Amino acid sequence: MDTKTVGMGEAWWWFVGGWRLYKLAPGRWLIATLLWTIIAVGLVLLFSFAGAFLSILLFPIVYAGFLQGASELQRGRALTIRHVFRGLTAPSKMLPLLVLGLLPIGFALASLTFVLLLGTFMPGLLAVTILGILTSIAFLYACPLVMFAGVGPIRAIKSSYDACAKNIGASFIVILVLLFMATATVITFGLGLFLAMPVGFCALYLSYTSIYGQS
Repeated sequence: MDTKTVGMGEAWWWFVGGWRLYKLAPGRWLIATLLWTIIAVGLVLLFSFAGAFLSILLFPIVYAGFLQGASELQRGRALTIRHVFRGLTAPSKMLPLLVLGLLPIGFALASLTFVLLLGTFMPGLLAVTILGILTSIAFLYACPLVMFAGVGPIRAIKSSYDACAKNIGASFIVILVLLFMATATVITFGLGLFLAMPVGFCALYLSYTSIYGQS
């Protein structure tokens, strides 16, 4: 798929734009984040280890739903909770998004294997970090490509890698900011999630439209 090359500084404006989209409907973003958090925690409480993997499997559907919400706001429409569950209610989208969910599950299993084999010292941590970065790159644009362009999972993953390689500076900034937001969420005992999740996903939506020229 055709992609554009953008400057490293463009990444900053994606997050500025993400904040702008968040401010258009902060209450509904909060409710959407809360609902998905309750679902994820509920799965873990009900099914323990299996529930954790099920939550991971559903993550692309969550991501795609928030992207849909960002798209509606960007178009000047009102955000509804129905939008952020779009990945579940659209049969043509749900299956390919679930296929993408196998990617972070593979990352989780591989990370566990590396830690068990290499321990939590430098080799194990380095391997987990590299795997995490590769998984993140695959996810950045694979989900929006499936959601908005109807691209198949494998082709979407390949295109996401190509787009990030073509825009390595901007992609680096995006991943760095997302890591900072994730750290802030941990420091605030999870409360930061209600801001980081919608703002981050809105920023990723804007990055997708900038690089792929699609909405």
